[in-house]
Amino acid sequence: MATDAARRASAERGFTLIELLVAVVLVSVLAAVVLPMVNRFADHGTEEARLTEFHDVATAVILMMTHNEILSIPNPVTGGTLPCAVGTKVLSGFPDADSDNGQGAGNDGGKELDVEGKPYVFTGPPSGRDKQGYVLYDHDAVGGDGQAALLSYVSLPQAAFCYTTDRDGTVRQYLEDGTEQTS
Repeated sequence: MATDAARRASAERGFTLIELLVAVVLVSVLAAVVLPMVNRFADHGTEEARLTEFHDVATAVILMMTHNEILSIPNPVTGGTLPCAVGTKVLSGFPDADSDNGQGAGNDGGKELDVEGKPYVFTGPPSGRDKQGYVLYDHDAVGGDGQAALLSYVSLPQAAFCYTTDRDGTVRQYLEDGTEQTS
């Protein structure tokens, strides 16, 4: 009878403390090896996203300037708009949010005629006014239609990073704290 009880007790036996400690050590070693690789992979993805967005915004500025037949940006965005210390994330106001023909409420940026020769209208009732500026998102590319035909050179109205531009269309990218990023 004693032998049956001893056999039953040994068959129901669980893991020993040593076996559990070995398993914990193995899992810890694997985690220490794998986690740095995962972090490096995630950091690489963030950097690729930053570079891709920078390329897309810079290309969109060139496309917008070419489409509108302008050689320089009349009133380029250079200051910071929250949350950016330098530049802006708002692509519906970038690279030039307030050029008009000198008759509206914006700055005279020579936005007189569209590419087909139609005059832009910046006075009168709001429903009949054309949209000021040369912008990448919801740009008013057609004069005299009161913002009926808006055109976007980028797919989203807001960027993940902050941007400024020079008059010649050179785009610069910044982090929210004002640190300039290089391409």
